[in-house]
Amino acid sequence: MDLIDRYPHPSYADLSVLLLAKNLHRPLLTGDQALIHVAVAQEVEWCGTCWLLDYMVNSHVITPEMAIGAWQRMRSQGRNPPRDECQQTIIQWKRYRGIF
Repeated sequence: MDLIDRYPHPSYADLSVLLLAKNLHRPLLTGDQALIHVAVAQEVEWCGTCWLLDYMVNSHVITPEMAIGAWQRMRSQGRNPPRDECQQTIIQWKRYRGIF
């Protein structure tokens, strides 16, 4: 309840997931800026969209081309994964994996 009083912008569900991540000593997966703000203040490690895409590529769950397509679809549908961070990841895929 203390977190809800201190940080009114993330939802109750979001704060619950943050507390679960903190208690389990696991990173929080989110792209929500209000929740990221709380995670940083509470010293909870967090990962975002670009990290997840890169993790899935490196784990061979999806191809770099699929990840790039997913990122482009998110952007075209009004989602805002970090442009600079994702662009750097895309450049790395192209450079080190020899795609395109």
